[in-house]
Amino acid sequence: MSDATAPPELGSTLLTDRADAASVAALRERVGHVARDQGFADLEVTKFVLVVHELVVNAIRHGGGSATVAIWAEPPGLRCRVTDAGRGMPPHRVNPRRAQPADRIRGWGLRLVYRMCAEVEVVTGDGGTRIDILFPIVDDRP
Repeated sequence: MSDATAPPELGSTLLTDRADAASVAALRERVGHVARDQGFADLEVTKFVLVVHELVVNAIRHGGGSATVAIWAEPPGLRCRVTDAGRGMPPHRVNPRRAQPADRIRGWGLRLVYRMCAEVEVVTGDGGTRIDILFPIVDDRP
């Protein structure tokens, strides 16, 4: 799966980038700038960066060592697409909403994404994984 561009009907792409383990920190910085530029308040910037970071790190770790990221505006928030070229995800990992032992160290990233995003779509198979999210803007400024 290499389609990391925003579908034209959903708006202009604000960021398109590729990341690996060496560049993920710089990507976080760019994602934060995009969210600020779109009017996200500080807490929402932090949350959006965390969600994108979790998706990217999972793609790097489990999807072949790199990830492609696209972010575009779609009211009422931002859409983000993260793709990788790995072997795909097993079905039980695609929607991790079932209970998990609290003492488990790994396996929280995608759960966090589902909890923090208005929409999550996972498309996965032998050619890789694509995850699209909608992260709503919540303006908590006075």
